[in-house]
Amino acid sequence: MKALILTEGQAISFKQLAAYCSKLTAYSLKKYIENMKLLKRHLPASQLTKSKALTLTPVKNMDSSEVTLDSGVVVIRYPVTMRPWMAKWIQRFKGSSSQTGSRKLQLDTLGTQVWKMIDGKRTVRDIVDAFAVAHQLERQEAEMAVSQFLRDLGKRGLIGMQE
Repeated sequence: MKALILTEGQAISFKQLAAYCSKLTAYSLKKYIENMKLLKRHLPASQLTKSKALTLTPVKNMDSSEVTLDSGVVVIRYPVTMRPWMAKWIQRFKGSSSQTGSRKLQLDTLGTQVWKMIDGKRTVRDIVDAFAVAHQLERQEAEMAVSQFLRDLGKRGLIGMQE
């Protein structure tokens, strides 16, 4: 069956929805409605503005650990949750029943400097300013580099942001 995918701002009539739903089983219709409710609940009320984002404070994940190598760069070990099928496969062949594993991320020298500035007290703006001064960059260049790096760390679950 073809999936019904709506993009933001797109609407369908009740008749179209009823035609689509008639093809679904009762269970999948219930799941579809639950997913739509969840989707509506998690939609942001307003987008985060640039000025607001710069006032946030990055905080390291407490479950991650870091080791500084002799070269001065940092290696971060952080937990990851495996997909159920992967956990079953590992359990079958290795005997481990844990659904969490760990990964390592080795930062370069610039990443290490930003990582060490994340102390739970400095805002993103403070980190950007310090990075720009240390590397003799325009503020806008430093802002782009640091914000992209922080975004990547956030996607990996290594940091969170607090107000």
